[in-house]
Amino acid sequence: MPALQKQPLPETVLSGCCPIRVLEESDKQAALNYLSARPISTVIMAGWVHERGIVSEANRGTFYGYFDGDGRLDGVALIGRATMFETQNERALQEFAELATNCETVRMVMGEEEKMEVMLRPFVRRNRKPRLLYHDLLYELNGTDSLAHGIEGLRAATRENLEQVVAAHAQMVLAETGVNPLEEDAHGFRKRCGQRIDRNKVWVLIRNGELIFKADIVAETAAAFYLEGIWVNPAERSKGYGTSCFGELSANLLAKKKSICAFVDNSDERAKRFYTRSGARCHGLFAKIYL
Repeated sequence: MPALQKQPLPETVLSGCCPIRVLEESDKQAALNYLSARPISTVIMAGWVHERGIVSEANRGTFYGYFDGDGRLDGVALIGRATMFETQNERALQEFAELATNCETVRMVMGEEEKMEVMLRPFVRRNRKPRLLYHDLLYELNGTDSLAHGIEGLRAATRENLEQVVAAHAQMVLAETGVNPLEEDAHGFRKRCGQRIDRNKVWVLIRNGELIFKADIVAETAAAFYLEGIWVNPAERSKGYGTSCFGELSANLLAKKKSICAFVDNSDERAKRFYTRSGARCHGLFAKIYL
């Protein structure tokens, strides 16, 4: 699939009085400054901008900026396969929604729940209705006093672990989205997993050749790590591996940055109790829809 950065939306979409444009690499610091006003809520976008840049095939989308009457940045959105946005300006939100609706590659839209109704209106109007809807709580953890840790063997994955990581992550994607990434785009999926391993962003526990635990560092800012893909081998669950490995990983990461962030399904009472007992704080309810 061609990189979206090389195929911005038609000029007619961005013309007229609409104060919105494709962001360039020269806008990187302005975007980071804007996103830093709410560092936990924007950890994914800010982390990707920081690590990958504004213009990168790895973003699988295009960054747009909304500018106020004085030319100040008043909204940032990544529009592409995974669409995210940050703005307190309702008109900016409406404009981002129209742009996203015109992007055929959008597969997932995520944002704070109270803003998603506005974001989804043009999709429904054009009969692109959600097929899956999740409600997630964003938690921030900045201490490990209540977490068990000290397990031996947790480490960064290597290329030797690629196929195990790919298989586990594919299980998670299929369970959440209903789409098997190894059937949809096996080459691209393996490539992205491998690149994450190469950047020491995947942590694993392997015992007797079997993958027991996996967690991915999906984004990283100056203040926080954002974790996803936390997985425990189904055959090894209820043995304390998840708690011990998460605690060990958290202790390692919090020695480097102030916070760890992660989303939890709002219907998963067990996970919510775990984060609450750990001392994590909730930063609000988010909605995630798949088209």
